Amino acid sequence: MFLNKKPSCSYMVIAEEIMKKNVVTMDINEGFEGVIDIILNTKTDYVIITKKNKPVGMVTERDIIKKLIANRKRKSKIKLEDAMVKNLVSVESKYNIEQISELMQNENIRHIPVIENENLLGIITSTDIVKLTNEIHEKNRRFSIFQNIQTGVIIAFFVFLIGYFIIHGLS
Repeated sequence: MFLNKKPSCSYMVIAEEIMKKNVVTMDINEGFEGVIDIILNTKTDYVIITKKNKPVGMVTERDIIKKLIANRKRKSKIKLEDAMVKNLVSVESKYNIEQISELMQNENIRHIPVIENENLLGIITSTDIVKLTNEIHEKNRRFSIFQNIQTGVIIAFFVFLIGYFIIHGLS
């Protein structure tokens, strides 16, 4: 599923600016145990499943836990196709962060692949959005401090000017 809205004209941070390009992928033929091995042996909580190098699904830690608990099966009995999300919610590289955040919230997902022409370009996680939001808030905080100083200087100047005219008269 792709986001249907086109990016707005005003400048915003877009997907290609914050996406991670080193996406953890695995061929569908490696099976459910292959996904578990990748997640256990890397610092990732997701794997994009590919078929002929094209993304066809995703498995997250949550998917693995749900599948293991729901079926009370041994991991060797679970099929990858039954555990993975097959209808990938994805965006293209020019979609802005506001649209991506809204889509992730509406779909209740924490990972969103960036795909164009069936090619996987990168991935954006909820952590990436939190980091970006923190950076924006820090810039806004610094700008607010600057504005407060600037306002203080302007007020001080006018107080000085008014005092000067009161003391020396208007002529």
